[in-house]
Amino acid sequence: MAEHFGDRWRDDLQTHLFVQDAEAGAPATNLLFGSDLVGHPGFGGAESLSGDSLEPVWTPDGSAVVITATVNLDSAAHSQTNYHLYKVSVADRKVEALTEGDDWSCHQALFSDDGKALYCQSEPANEHVYNLTGIARFDWSDGTLSGEPRFITESFDRSVSGMDISANGKTVYLTDSIKQWLQQHVTYSN
Repeated sequence: MAEHFGDRWRDDLQTHLFVQDAEAGAPATNLLFGSDLVGHPGFGGAESLSGDSLEPVWTPDGSAVVITATVNLDSAAHSQTNYHLYKVSVADRKVEALTEGDDWSCHQALFSDDGKALYCQSEPANEHVYNLTGIARFDWSDGTLSGEPRFITESFDRSVSGMDISANGKTVYLTDSIKQWLQQHVTYSN
């Protein structure tokens, strides 16, 4: 069944995540098949101009993939869509919510080179039509988030459209949504 979604019709197709060994003839494994996450009627990846994406990123130890997804896309016509991060184990296909809540969204996960931090683009969910997209930082240990997010761009007066992290993890480079060619940076101290 198709439903109208903004400027196009939303069909029953879903984006899934496949992995396979890098050898000829290796079978592909659908990591999300049968999970409660894709079973939810509001499941979807982060919206883009051409569809949606789960924005997959390998965990530092290579045992899982972190994805961006929503479970309330089915109510997008009358409420805000919230995106959150999920960890999908490659070994047993277990899906674990890393972030959650109705008061903010988190997408485009990125790990620091040393594997001790996970960054994401974040937006508050509130009564305002427009909110700035910022960067949240989490500590990462033993394959999961530890502690609360630190919103490291709260004083930045523009929306973040892209980011990268320096090799030493002390600087986050970002592009803003107004002047995409202008690179800004935020120095973060542990």
